[in-house]
Amino acid sequence: MVCHCYDAVRTAVGQNPAPLLGKFGPLRPLLAWLMIDVLPWPKGKAKTVRQMLSTKEGDLAGDVQRLQRSFGQVIDRGAQESWGVHPLFGPLSRAQWGRLIWRHVDYHLKQFGV
Repeated sequence: MVCHCYDAVRTAVGQNPAPLLGKFGPLRPLLAWLMIDVLPWPKGKAKTVRQMLSTKEGDLAGDVQRLQRSFGQVIDRGAQESWGVHPLFGPLSRAQWGRLIWRHVDYHLKQFGV
């Protein structure tokens, strides 16, 4: 889970590109808003792209430190800098990526009782 969250943060900052999924086209912004800001996330229903499962796990402490450092990359990145493209939602703003990362990590922490 820690490595998966790290891969997602790397996608946000453009270091781990993933192909766009589906044919949502102009509906992507609406879908992003609903999933990032409105709807509860389904438990165990979502599949992820292989790019967000690409980092091999090492020791837990090291993986957690790497994830924490990646949060710094998000914090330090300016709103005007380019951001990665989400495979389902398409291009997202800095604010959208921030909320999505928070929800994603929070979702998995709760999933494991942390």
